[in-house]
Amino acid sequence: MAAAKSFTYALLEELGEEHHLGCKCCRFNKGIDLPVPRKLSIQETTQCARELSTSIFKHWTQLNAIIKRFEGIIQKRWTKKGFKQRRELLVKAWPKISTTHRPDFENFRNSKKQASRSRTCHSEAYLWPYINLEDLQQKLPLLLFLNSRARNLPETFRLADLRAAHLGEGWIPDLDFGDIILCNKRDKEAFYKYNGVDLQCMLFQKKCSPAGYGKVVDRTVTRIAGSQLKYLARSTEGLLALEIQEGIYRFLHNCVNLVLHDIPPSMFFLAPHQPEPVTPSDLKPNEWPSLSNYALEAPYRVPQKLSLDRLKTLVSARRSMAEDACWMLREDPAYFMDNLREWNEHSGQKFKPAHCSCVACWNRIAGRMTTQAFVSLVCWGDIHDKLQAMPPIEVQIKRANEHRLRLSHGDEDRWSALYEVITNLREYSMLFLANGLPMSPRLRHRYQWTGSDEHGEWQMSSGSSEAERRVDQLFNSMKRPDLHGLHGVVQEFQYMLETDSEASHLIDHWVLEQFSDVALLSELTQSIDGLAPWFDVNKAAMLQSVISVETQVKEVRDLTIDLMDGITSVCKASELLWNPLKKQEFDYPVDKRHSKANVDQMIKAEQNLDMFWWSLEVALTDHSGIDLNEILEEQTSPPRELYRTPPYKEPIQLPTPQATPQKPLVEIDPNIQRSSEKSTLSPQSFQATPTKEKVKTRGKPAAPDPRRQPPPAEANNVATPPIEKVTISKRAFKIFQALLPSAKEVVQQRCEIAWDELLWAMDVVGLEPEKLYGSVWIFKPLPKDQQGPGKVKLDRSIQFHEPKEVRRGAKIARPMVRTFGARLRHAFGWTDADEVFECE
Repeated sequence: MAAAKSFTYALLEELGEEHHLGCKCCRFNKGIDLPVPRKLSIQETTQCARELSTSIFKHWTQLNAIIKRFEGIIQKRWTKKGFKQRRELLVKAWPKISTTHRPDFENFRNSKKQASRSRTCHSEAYLWPYINLEDLQQKLPLLLFLNSRARNLPETFRLADLRAAHLGEGWIPDLDFGDIILCNKRDKEAFYKYNGVDLQCMLFQKKCSPAGYGKVVDRTVTRIAGSQLKYLARSTEGLLALEIQEGIYRFLHNCVNLVLHDIPPSMFFLAPHQPEPVTPSDLKPNEWPSLSNYALEAPYRVPQKLSLDRLKTLVSARRSMAEDACWMLREDPAYFMDNLREWNEHSGQKFKPAHCSCVACWNRIAGRMTTQAFVSLVCWGDIHDKLQAMPPIEVQIKRANEHRLRLSHGDEDRWSALYEVITNLREYSMLFLANGLPMSPRLRHRYQWTGSDEHGEWQMSSGSSEAERRVDQLFNSMKRPDLHGLHGVVQEFQYMLETDSEASHLIDHWVLEQFSDVALLSELTQSIDGLAPWFDVNKAAMLQSVISVETQVKEVRDLTIDLMDGITSVCKASELLWNPLKKQEFDYPVDKRHSKANVDQMIKAEQNLDMFWWSLEVALTDHSGIDLNEILEEQTSPPRELYRTPPYKEPIQLPTPQATPQKPLVEIDPNIQRSSEKSTLSPQSFQATPTKEKVKTRGKPAAPDPRRQPPPAEANNVATPPIEKVTISKRAFKIFQALLPSAKEVVQQRCEIAWDELLWAMDVVGLEPEKLYGSVWIFKPLPKDQQGPGKVKLDRSIQFHEPKEVRRGAKIARPMVRTFGARLRHAFGWTDADEVFECE
């Protein structure tokens, strides 16, 4: 196979047993194990390219013919095979196949198992990380792999195959050769040598011919036309793409030959064509779509182009979550204190105890929490606005420069400005994650601060478990994404959360929330590469210094800097006229019985919270001239107002009914016989009697909750049209009653609900759940043509964080149930469940 002769890379294992470079985990952290380009002459490069391209089209032609005739048979036979049979077949097709998912990250998973310092991952693990037994043993991946590769030309996957490989230093992105205009050959050679570029490049212009697919040309002699730039690559990258594709098509061809072992080879070209079968679904009955499954199947499918609609949906839901977080911090004392305690748990100082009890430390922590909330609101709002103003992809490609293979200047500026805001927010989120994870309650005993007061870093102490070491290595790789790629590390982190229970237990809810933001920003960055070859993140990084891009980013960048500096300075300089150590002043018994004492305590807690925000806003306005109220109103849509608990009112005392002596029934109605007399009564003799209303005779009746009372009627008594209710099952109605209690009922303690029940109920009403990275779930509305009877007509999505405790069987706690209900009210205008839904 092609993997036996490494044309385009060199491996550490070639250095011998005594290399003195440390263990394999340390080598992987430094990038020493990753493939690097091998120096080849023009003759060697040309010969290798010719051999590889010929082998590619030989296997692709046979694979294409087989799939067009026998794909349905292959699907049936592969589905009926067990895991052991699939494993044996895959090993026969590729004897050195890797065993685990993403084997290029295997050194992160078994850091303690250092049997030999000379051993490292095989070359197959780096160049073909998606060809492994753990993934391909499943039902769907191999079928998707065969369908996409056999029914599409190899050129369709060239760039995707290069990006999927895990490469080391020495691989640089493609250059825009159309912009290089030099006078003579000597000047060109000097320019390319100065910039570290090879004198050869490779063309992939002829998609159906092995002679023109991977043709080596000398760029100092050959004039590269504008139409050829789309198919141009460095010679080392081009040769690497050929080697990867040759191994893929050889492997898939061997697989179909083993599955169709009883069919004569002559029938592969003589049998009649069959219609393309439908690919079976791999989702289980109680399983929801997830972004991790999508990422798992992506290397086996046709590369997807950038989808603006999907990006808008993800960003819109995240912006709405940031808006709700800011409002609830200002409105709800219980939500404010819960978040403050979480930030206190993850904001211990380097040279002080983790839980300092002074007011200054609490103010500093409150400043960090407030800064993160408002910076997220501003940045996600700006990303949302930029995506909404982005023209459709078809329009951008239509007005692009085909000769230079570039988008128009206006479109390039829009994408570059968007990329800079994403990059800045990602670095800001990583800063909180870098400071919060070592101080998390489950890991802080393993970390120690090394270095000086200001210049140092957190390091894990010796004696850590394998799970703790794995979390630390992935965390450090996420802080330095240039080596292994942020998107690959994010996927490996998510894989750890789903498969390693011990390591997943070390990550608490606060860290998961920060990781979810980093993962979503990584997904946005990865999606920009879907515009290649017209635009990618490398071009976006080069255009950030352009004046037209600076003008689009300057306002939001200056505002975020002012917010960070202003809030930090204000919280350090003043005490903000509050003291969170007096817990009784911030107790918010919203879920307890509606009594005078509880209502007075709620009003007092709200007043203390208002005092905190008032003092912060006054000090921030004097210091930086920033008005938080103005920022919040500009980012809020539709407008909303703070709710404050009205004063307690004594319940109306109903009169006690007087007891009246009752006469015997015989005297009232002579038709009724005594019990001793036997008589047969016909059904017509019974008449329906009105039921009596049960009246409370002891104690005072509980007062209705004024927060759940319907709004007072307007003066003009304008009749509002009735809302068309949606009929749902009794099981789903109970879930929404817990989220949105009825205003007609007396206040009761909210009940806890199971997370699976929430997912099912949201799907019933037309909000399809999908698992994103970390703890985030997005609930997307169905397309308008599918919003029929039994579904609520919606036009926006919403995101919820899954509580970590529910993974161990616990239910959603009452405070979070109340938070979810408040967000549903604002997002969709649902006041209570009785007004929107009705039970079957």
